[in-house]
Amino acid sequence: MVVFKNITQPDLWAGYNLKSFLSQRRISLSGTVKTGTTPTAAKLLAEVDNKTVESILADMDKFSNNYVAEMLTKNIAAAKNPPGTLAKGMKALNDYMTELKVPQDQYELFNPSSLTRDNRMSAYALWKVLNDMRFQFQFQPEFTTSLPIAGVDGTLKNRMKNTAAERWVRAKTGFLTGVVSLAGYAGRRDGTVLPFVYIYNGSADESKVRALFDQLAISLVEEDK
Repeated sequence: MVVFKNITQPDLWAGYNLKSFLSQRRISLSGTVKTGTTPTAAKLLAEVDNKTVESILADMDKFSNNYVAEMLTKNIAAAKNPPGTLAKGMKALNDYMTELKVPQDQYELFNPSSLTRDNRMSAYALWKVLNDMRFQFQFQPEFTTSLPIAGVDGTLKNRMKNTAAERWVRAKTGFLTGVVSLAGYAGRRDGTVLPFVYIYNGSADESKVRALFDQLAISLVEEDK
């Protein structure tokens, strides 16, 4: 059985994993893992290039990786005003919503992880984000590529398979107890791209809600036939 858990202290998590990897290679370390500040006189011993931001974004969206979402949010903050903190990253995200002129009663963003119930976002607010991304040429291709493809991969690998929506719908799934969502883009053969957002709150059978959302997405693709 595989159990997924969020990481509350990523610095310690990284430290213990590094110590474990070194041990597997018969490199022993004394002392314990603890948080701290890098000494100004510290010397760089080695560095490894990470994945590109585009690849990391795809890892996050394809498989709903909340840990990556938090790290990317901190990275946004670090790029604007280091050091990167979650609070500063969330301010940047909220500033973006303000730039889109989304009414403040349509959203509340406290954390980039979808595991929290403190976040609030209306379908309209999320639609504004998706519609804005359609016209952001610098980022739109990478953003769209990061989304699960209906019937092909990620959290949509087994959904809308062998339907008109297969490969024509790219969307992010969302789930909390009592909440089911699907948001992304539906493409048509004439080149039209339709951003859509479906959010359900209630106690209905989650599988039936997902099936309904799939049918709605399929209908967007079939509309031009």
